Amino acid sequence: MKKSKWLQVAGSLSLTGFLLSSTITPMSPSINSHGVAQAEVVDSLELQKAFQQAAQEFNVPVEILLAVGYNVSLWEHHDGKPSASGGYGLMHLTDVNTDSLEDTHSDEPAHMFLSGKEDADSQPLEKSILKIESTLDINDSRLHTLNTAAELLSLQPETLKQNKQQNIRGAAALLVQFALDTSGETPSDVNEWYGAVAKYSGSSDYTGAKDFADRVYETINEGVTKQTEDGSSLTLAPKQTKPNIESIQSLNLKKDTEETEADCPNGLACHYVPAAYKKID
Repeated sequence: MKKSKWLQVAGSLSLTGFLLSSTITPMSPSINSHGVAQAEVVDSLELQKAFQQAAQEFNVPVEILLAVGYNVSLWEHHDGKPSASGGYGLMHLTDVNTDSLEDTHSDEPAHMFLSGKEDADSQPLEKSILKIESTLDINDSRLHTLNTAAELLSLQPETLKQNKQQNIRGAAALLVQFALDTSGETPSDVNEWYGAVAKYSGSSDYTGAKDFADRVYETINEGVTKQTEDGSSLTLAPKQTKPNIESIQSLNLKKDTEETEADCPNGLACHYVPAAYKKID
């Protein structure tokens, strides 16, 4: 699969066709009252069920929810820690501030996530943060989707940071709101969620938002199966789609080619993707 990097920060569904296999994965041992070690277990299908339940609750196609999650985090939760771009959980709900940009589990230079494209010359982290502070509107609602999602669920933001199921529910609630914003309805057709997915990218740039939406639908078309670092098994079965790309027009995104063209060596096909969360291989 193509590599992509991620920053910014903005119906009826069929669950048949998803390949589910129920297994129990042993985790770290615990000690009972008699001093005997016992193995903790995790239901490897817990996250798969969480996606399905959120999709049913909010009438979001489960394919959309799964594919968005895969493209922003590879379905990894990171123990409630923020990404380099201030996103939390496997659905990358954003809460961007200077502290979160400096204190992150990512080992990638901050400028690679926050400028929208890689800088040719590497910079010290401190200089990158200063540059970001001078160009980033920290009050932009696209940088605070965690708070918006928490409000939609009537929960505390910290709950969505730590709890995987609530993180997924928050993303589903956001996608519904974005669908209403872009099309005035909650579509029953998976192809009509293109505009909402583009808005979920958080990009104000047409090229970046479109590239993200394209990759989400590409993931749906190709399908993916993965076991996460905590032992969860997730499957998105391939499903051919033909998204309504015109639905992105209602976002009125800027189309400044001078600012959004990616520097690319001769002979390589490059995609500009503002806002990286993690490399996707």
